[in-house]
Amino acid sequence: MKLSTSLKVGTGLAVMLVFLLLVAISALLSARMMARSAGLVERTLDVESDLSDLENAMLAAESATRGFLVTGDDRYLASFRDAPALAREELEGLRRKTADDPVQLRHIDAVEPLIVSKIARMQRTVDLWKRGSMDAAVAEVKSGVGRELMAEIRRRLHSMQREEERLAAQRAAAELRGARRTERFIVLTAILAAGFVSVAGVLIRRDLLGRRRAEEALRDLSMVDELTGLYNRRGFLIHAEDRVKFAARLGTREVLVFADVDGLKSINDTFGHFVGDEAITAAAGLLRSSFRDTDVVARIGGDEFVVLALMDRDEDVEVPIRSLRAAIQAWNAHAGMAFRLSMSVGTTYFEPGTRLEELIAAADRKMYAEKQERRAARRSDPEGVSVDV
Repeated sequence: MKLSTSLKVGTGLAVMLVFLLLVAISALLSARMMARSAGLVERTLDVESDLSDLENAMLAAESATRGFLVTGDDRYLASFRDAPALAREELEGLRRKTADDPVQLRHIDAVEPLIVSKIARMQRTVDLWKRGSMDAAVAEVKSGVGRELMAEIRRRLHSMQREEERLAAQRAAAELRGARRTERFIVLTAILAAGFVSVAGVLIRRDLLGRRRAEEALRDLSMVDELTGLYNRRGFLIHAEDRVKFAARLGTREVLVFADVDGLKSINDTFGHFVGDEAITAAAGLLRSSFRDTDVVARIGGDEFVVLALMDRDEDVEVPIRSLRAAIQAWNAHAGMAFRLSMSVGTTYFEPGTRLEELIAAADRKMYAEKQERRAARRSDPEGVSVDV
């Protein structure tokens, strides 16, 4: 039986409409998937921000208490007085945002009494000091219970952060698999429905763009050092590699600075790792402020930092180094800490054909030579935890 032209056209249109409906349904599902993925990523970022704020509030309260005990100045207690309200607010926010996650709720139930106990112990120490029972206050601090509480609080908070990262990666992987299935379906449908190739192409581009953004968001999370907010080793190598290639093409002058915090082990052994973390954070902030915003600053190890800086031909690399030394001296003069911050620094210039790892190794060797000089100098001052820059 011969089909009429109108029947052929009608049948063709009907088939096209079916394919178009399938493409539309697929696109709708993909859009909902991306919207859900974006919502989950946003939730993860919110939870991680709340965890960071909570940890910072507790650290600030502890630092404020320590400053009060050292100086007796009541103004140091401002951060401590704010800590209970801030902790309650952050804990309530975390409960609300993780209400559907029993693992995180168990973590919150475990960390909340620890925070309450830590704040109570700090309050007891302050009250003892104000009543003139200084020996009792010192004994309270030396007991180490408060330090153990803070360590457990931070461990719990870090466990929650790792749980969020695990969930985010798990969700992203599931969404990515779904996105890839959708992509294959759209491509197949576009081949069969030649009249809608352009529509299918738009949907594919949208899908790929959303997936790429999700991948970039996860990649960015993996390139930042949690403690300092600087790039970690992976982030530094990615960004600095591009800079080195750029320098090789244009002949610009790049210098690599390798910096190491002196005496960090001694600080950790003497005052505890949370004070060591404060030393690392302070060193990171001083490095960041001593170089340009366009320079790549990273923490690549426990107490090791690197900076890849762009220098004009007539610029002296010692200018930012001197700025760093002055900043450290000013910090030591005004920070009111029990330890003195010090850093050893080594520098090396980029030469065409030099690999980034070779630059780091060369700067590391120069830094180590400076550190040896510092150790020799420290023998004349054996009582100090560290020496000035």
